[in-house]
Amino acid sequence: VVVLNGATGMQMLRVACPGVVWSLALLSQPQSSAKLAYGGELQMLTVIDLSTHKDVLQLPVPETIYDLCISAEALIYTNGRRATAYGKGGVHCSWQDQPSLNVIT
Repeated sequence: VVVLNGATGMQMLRVACPGVVWSLALLSQPQSSAKLAYGGELQMLTVIDLSTHKDVLQLPVPETIYDLCISAEALIYTNGRRATAYGKGGVHCSWQDQPSLNVIT
């Protein structure tokens, strides 16, 4: 995985992956450093802190991740015929629920 700066096209980060990556998601917050989440045929969902280039989370998954979404409130991914959501709201989230990525990391 290679992360490029959208304004300059310069490489910001290169991550060696042992398989095919199907989905990437970026979390950018003014109060903290940006996070990159990725998954695919890796048996692992990984979240990386872009300022330190270190893993924040490695979550084992049973199947290929087809898509994922990350926010300050939740981490959600799809695999097979399922969608899995992590955060304070559990699997029932509504607008303005305040789950946190910190709950799972």
